Formats: sequence, structure tokens, C-alpha cells
Amino acid sequence: STDLRLGTDLNRQFHMAICRAAARPQLLDIIERLRRSADAYVQLLVTKAPPEYIDDVVQEHRDIVAALKGRAPGKAHKAMTKHLRRSLAQISDVI
Repeated sequence: STDLRLGTDLNRQFHMAICRAAARPQLLDIIERLRRSADAYVQLLVTKAPPEYIDDVVQEHRDIVAALKGRAPGKAHKAMTKHLRRSLAQISDVI
């Protein structure tokens, strides 16, 4: 559906904007390749995860942005780690 494509595209844009802001081109290249290979899992998550998962992801993204805007690298690291671990756990649950 259009909403699904829009949501996954916005998610990709969010993650890539953070990577670009780090100004590390080699790391960005690696992450872009990983993101492309993970796209199928992201699609699966969006279609198979419980409804509250999307709300939780939005909140996790807000937490990450707040930490970055606040120039709090420790908080940003913690929020990103929480987000990635939870996403990995959710992927494991749906596959």
C-alpha cells in the first residue's frame, strides 16, 4: 500500500540522515548497503509486527532526535542501541 511504502521510505530517510550527519563517507556506504539488504525485513516488520510496534518506533525515533539535538552523545547512543536491539528482537519474532 501507499502508506506502507511511505512509512518505510520515511524510516530509511530518518536513518540515513543520521548517518550522513556523522560525516563518515565509508561508514555511510557500509550502512547504505546493509540497509538495502535489510529492506525486506523492514517490510516484513511493518506488515507483521503488532500495531503498537510502529508507535514504539516513532517514539524511539523521537528519543534519538531529542538526544542528538541536545548534543547528548551518551543518550543518543543509548536510544539508538535500544531502538536497534528492539527492532532486531521484533524481526526475530516475526520470522
